[in-house]
Amino acid sequence: MHCAQPQQLNPFNEEAGDSRSASELGIRIGWDDEQVTIWMNRQFDPSSVTLDFPLGVLGYRIDVRIVNTAAWYSLVHASGPLVVGNVNLGQVDVELGAETHPVQLNGQPTGDFWLPTFFTTWIGGSLIGVDEIKLLLTGGPDLRQNPAVKGVVPTILLQYGNTYEFRVRLMDQTGRHFVSARAMNFMFKTTKLFSLDK
Repeated sequence: MHCAQPQQLNPFNEEAGDSRSASELGIRIGWDDEQVTIWMNRQFDPSSVTLDFPLGVLGYRIDVRIVNTAAWYSLVHASGPLVVGNVNLGQVDVELGAETHPVQLNGQPTGDFWLPTFFTTWIGGSLIGVDEIKLLLTGGPDLRQNPAVKGVVPTILLQYGNTYEFRVRLMDQTGRHFVSARAMNFMFKTTKLFSLDK
């Protein structure tokens, strides 16, 4: 696994500069699962098949904890009423998953597939669905009363000064998962949002 806390608006800029974010960008999370890309590149000629087919990896479940504590907190836990059209199928309480999709550079029809450096970003809430409060604060619609399956915000807080440990669980087509043996520790630091120096 690998993690990073962006210091700049430009994700490719690794040096200190003036393009600081106006808000916290959280922790970017990735894992070295190049096996998915290898399978994609070996299985088919991308110019002759559709891209809607399973590879055996349905998604990934991401957990977090504070280093030297026992409890893991799922970042992909979801709960709520499952409604399809006018049919209410009842309350569900499940773990969903984050998906990674190998892509072609510039949408080319042939060639090798690539994975992004990071697959998701944790800003303190759930990785599943929309951050309803953030959406509301930025002028979006109020979805808080909308009945739907929604991401459950973990009870662990993302706070400056804490060191977090992340793990990824591979989820197969049946929804079962396998705990990754690898975990990553990451120190969440404060960033200087702007400078008063002239």
